[in-house]
Amino acid sequence: MSEMLQTAAVTTSDAALLAQTEIAVRTAGSALRERFGDVVRYETREELMSALAVNDD
Repeated sequence: MSEMLQTAAVTTSDAALLAQTEIAVRTAGSALRERFGDVVRYETREELMSALAVNDD
């Protein structure tokens, strides 16, 4: 029986940690989007390097 209680405690702890992690990831994503804008996909390395060069100015 104590084994079952121990497992339940770990599961609850894991669920709480997962919930806190989700909040932290969403908050970080929001801050990054605010700072850098939406994700932009680049097809080639040259397109990416060109976009990065623009940011250097």
